[in-house]
Amino acid sequence: MPRKRTKPLTNIFTYSDFRLYLKDLVKELKTLNKNFTMRYFAQQAGFGSPSFLKMIMDGERTLTNKSVQKFCEILKIKGKEKEYFEALVEFNQTEDPDKKQNLFNKIDKLRPRVTFSKIEQHQNKYLTNDYYAAIREMVLLEDFQEDAKWIAAKCLPRISPGEAREAIETLLELKLLIRDNTGKLIQSDPIVDTGPMASAMEAFSFHEAVLNKARRYLSHLEQEKRNFSALTIPIPSHLEREISQRIDSFQNDILGLVNADDIHYDGVYQLNVQFFPVTLQENKKKDKK
Repeated sequence: MPRKRTKPLTNIFTYSDFRLYLKDLVKELKTLNKNFTMRYFAQQAGFGSPSFLKMIMDGERTLTNKSVQKFCEILKIKGKEKEYFEALVEFNQTEDPDKKQNLFNKIDKLRPRVTFSKIEQHQNKYLTNDYYAAIREMVLLEDFQEDAKWIAAKCLPRISPGEAREAIETLLELKLLIRDNTGKLIQSDPIVDTGPMASAMEAFSFHEAVLNKARRYLSHLEQEKRNFSALTIPIPSHLEREISQRIDSFQNDILGLVNADDIHYDGVYQLNVQFFPVTLQENKKKDKK
């Protein structure tokens, strides 16, 4: 007769959002212990509101460091898992981009490598090293050489030959690059859509790296070699979706332009477009009676 399981199997190291982890963990704890309820948890932790845990999981409340310790104590999150949970809470709740990047690095180091499949580890590399995307596009250059030193010297900012070799191996493993019948490196598809493979943390790291690169180039590149512009505009809320759609349409137009037949490439450029509010948005929806 199989022994009854008493310890949760939910693996925290596969999560990039502590709220999703808590939802899955609580769901599993309820199956292991019929007495485990939101009210029971609040009583054990000393929280006044019986719905405190639900509000945390729904993103309606934030966790303080003191609350984090209580959560770990009641939910029996210990050791390296506790350290990971603490970092994950801070990562999800902080708005400081520099602090967020440091926390991402800490979280990535805490994750056991066995947690992810080989392909997932390669996806993580692709999304957290912005030069991987540049090297993928570089194979389309007319003078491209599959030589680590040549590739490293061609990248801006410069990378090492070792990093260039690892990037090529990773891109081949992900099948973002393949070899034709002559052995030449080619793209498997002209467009990469990360889709669901990008976690919140990996997406943050990628965009953070791209924005930092743009900031450096603002002063390091001659004005004739870059095009930086910005608009700060008032809009009615009903235009927000249309503007986002036009930005998508613009990017598709650019892709159509550079993917035209019989076109020859001699450089790789980075095109960034950001559109976001810089004023607080009021909720104009009235409560229904």
